[in-house]
Amino acid sequence: MTVTDRTMRILCAIIAKAMIEIVLLAGIASYAAWENFHPLVRGSLDLVGVDQISGWAADPGSGEDPVEVQLFIDGRLHAAQRAANPRPDLVVAGATSTSAHGFSFDLRTASLSRGRHTLNVFVVRKGLNGQLVLIPLSDDERSFFLP
Repeated sequence: MTVTDRTMRILCAIIAKAMIEIVLLAGIASYAAWENFHPLVRGSLDLVGVDQISGWAADPGSGEDPVEVQLFIDGRLHAAQRAANPRPDLVVAGATSTSAHGFSFDLRTASLSRGRHTLNVFVVRKGLNGQLVLIPLSDDERSFFLP
């Protein structure tokens, strides 16, 4: 075997090893993303007003158990609750098999200043390492104005 043949074999082995590592790392990253940012989390913000914020949330990864939702206003945690209010319309629409997935946050007792406020609602779920992960209920940040 010549030096060129040996060099080519080593080069092919290095390339094959690198390809296997890339495929393995891509698989691990995909699995971690799926577990931590579950794409099947569903829900909606149905009402965003100065007195109330309400909607529904469900995570097929947690079965039919109600999930915890957290309301952030202006980037700070304002309130948290289980999305367990009855929403029979979800069953009728085929979105969930049980109706206990609604939530409603009462803002009348909140001490918010006048002006524009931004809000986000997150679904809380456990990630791969057992840490809690916040999954946004909607892709866009909502806002409301207090006169």
